[in-house]
Amino acid sequence: MANVNLPRPVVALGGVICLAVGYLLGVVVTADDPELRTAEVVSFDRSGSTLCLGGDAVADSELAEDGEVCGRWMRPPTAEDPPTGAAFEFVLHSTAGDPADADGSANVLIYGDVVD
Repeated sequence: MANVNLPRPVVALGGVICLAVGYLLGVVVTADDPELRTAEVVSFDRSGSTLCLGGDAVADSELAEDGEVCGRWMRPPTAEDPPTGAAFEFVLHSTAGDPADADGSANVLIYGDVVD
């Protein structure tokens, strides 16, 4: 087998192309877009940011108990409290353990806001 010596720019370009293709392949294969769902606000406790949602969108979730999902609402500080019965568009995220500052709402994080 013969040795082949390539100029450094060619080797560097080959490495960059391999990294770019690997990155793009990883993004395409592992991309898992969260599914936005819409549910109804059942209750909200401002002291712990505990939000409970109900309806068909949460009934089939593995995180639901008695047809409701309760968890910590991850909201911006300027967000207004959601009124009971309002439509709420959200994505659920389950963590391996309790968030450091959660007040008893287990390991369910809710990202979303009231739909106009």
